[in-house]
Formats: sequence, C-alpha cells, structure tokens
Amino acid sequence: MKKETKQGSIATIKHLVIPYATALLGPFLSSHPEWMGIWYSAIGLYGVYMEYNQDKINDLMQTIDENPAIFPKDIVNSEDFKEGFLISLEEFIKARGNKKREIIKRILLGFTSSKDKEKFALERMYDCLDKIGIEHIDLLRFIQNQKFGLKTMSASSKHGMPTYVSQYDDIKYLVSLGILSSKNTIEMEDLNNPLGKVEIFGQNPAKELKQEEWVELSEFGKEFVKFLVND
Repeated sequence: MKKETKQGSIATIKHLVIPYATALLGPFLSSHPEWMGIWYSAIGLYGVYMEYNQDKINDLMQTIDENPAIFPKDIVNSEDFKEGFLISLEEFIKARGNKKREIIKRILLGFTSSKDKEKFALERMYDCLDKIGIEHIDLLRFIQNQKFGLKTMSASSKHGMPTYVSQYDDIKYLVSLGILSSKNTIEMEDLNNPLGKVEIFGQNPAKELKQEEWVELSEFGKEFVKFLVND
C-alpha cells in the first residue's frame, strides 16, 4: 500500500473541509455576493481553521452585517481591502480570548474606514496586540493621553493615578514596542515641595538636581489605543 505523503494528507483534509467551510458561508454570501471572492480566498488559505472555528467566523460575519455603511461594495472589491481583510481574518482566528478578538474587529473597522489603507499600520497593530497581554491593554487604556515620570509614579498616585512601581517592567516593555515613548529630562526639585518643579540651575540650597524619565503614548501608540477603548 502506497504511503500517503504529508502534502497528500493536507490536500485530503482540505478536500474534506472546504465543502463544510463553503456551506458555513453560504447564507452570508447569498446576501452579500460581493464578498464571494474574498471568502473563497480565505477558504483556500484558512479552510481548516475556519472549519474548526465556526463561532469566530459567525461572529465576524455578524460584525460585517451590522456595519453595512463601512463595507460598501467598492471597498470590498478593492485590492487594498482584500489584503487587509485576509490578514485580519488570520489574526481573528488565531486570537485567544474575547477581549483581543473585539479589539481586532475594531482595528478592522478602522482600517476599512481609512482613506489611506496603505499607510494604516495594520500589521504593526496586530503584531503589538499579539505581543502584549491583557494587563498591558488595561494599563494602556488607563494611560491614554497622560504623561508621567517613572521615578515619581508613587507621588503621582496622590493625584489620582495608581502607583505603577510594580508595573515598571510592563511600561518599559511597551516603550520597547514603540507604543509608549520616553524622554529623559533634568530638573531642579524643590525639596520643600517635592511635587513642585523649578527652573534648572537655581542656586537655592533647598533645591536638588534631579533626572527623570517621562513616559507617554507615542504617535503610533495614540492611534493604537483608540482601538483598545470601547466607547
């Protein structure tokens, strides 16, 4: 008996799975024939994954159904959108947990609405989302447009910000991904008022030269965080 090759086994699985994946999409495609080309491409690329993740596929199709104005026929038929959608579908299928899948859907909607899809940082956003955990997402949701110093984080907690000392490594990791940006500054701290800063190079003995690293969202981070927040 001839031994089946690995490629032959994969081909057999696809042959068995693709009809099921096609049947799964049938009702949707009958109402949205303009999507036929994209979804058949998806079946060819991810048919096995789609078969074993039917709930995820149904969820994504529901999102498309609920946002007809964002997915007009001319957009769906454009090459830029097709490429971005297939990338998004792969990320959506692979994602673990509802939180990340909801974020992927928001990124997809943002990409689809973008007038310049080539400049939309789609791959970078998915790469960052894949590399961060829920704790980083929650941290970024809180930070948003705030700016704070890493050495004075405990003092900042007196003004409504939580103490991030235990999350120092998480913050530095987000800096390394380019989601946060950091800048070192040298300031003169008024020792009589630790939270007050005065101009550098003063001669007052009650003042001390202090170096601080300030952290805030990068330009990319500001765009990325928009999709982490569910308004």
